[in-house]
Amino acid sequence: MAAVALPAEVGAPLSGEAPSLAYGQSVPVRSTDPAAQTLTGFFAAYLAGRGELDRYLSPGTALAAVSPAPYGRVEVARFAEVGTNDPFGTDERGVPVSDGERRQLLVDVTASDAGGQERPLTYAVTITARDGRWEIASVEGAPC
Repeated sequence: MAAVALPAEVGAPLSGEAPSLAYGQSVPVRSTDPAAQTLTGFFAAYLAGRGELDRYLSPGTALAAVSPAPYGRVEVARFAEVGTNDPFGTDERGVPVSDGERRQLLVDVTASDAGGQERPLTYAVTITARDGRWEIASVEGAPC
């Protein structure tokens, strides 16, 4: 480590406009939607240690569950999708059409710890279709 400048007072950075995200409008999750079912099972395994994480991952996706599991209950509340304001659409968009189909989602999760304290969490997730179901292809570090 090396110091790159001497300590000094400086002016605050100029404020600017926040960048817009590529996601459409966030909508409540439908429990009958296959993508929502995958997301719910994935986050229950990932954050609460409920179920097998591998069942929800696409081949080649390497993720480990948070350990020890910090939450006892996880609920997927809303999500938004890149390129659409209606992730469900009129053609039941939630059903995978063909293997390899990809969707980029911004997922709002409510997680509750052992004391009942709720925490809002948001994840940028890419899901991929395989064998008629959605699988988690990646959990991104930042939204797009």
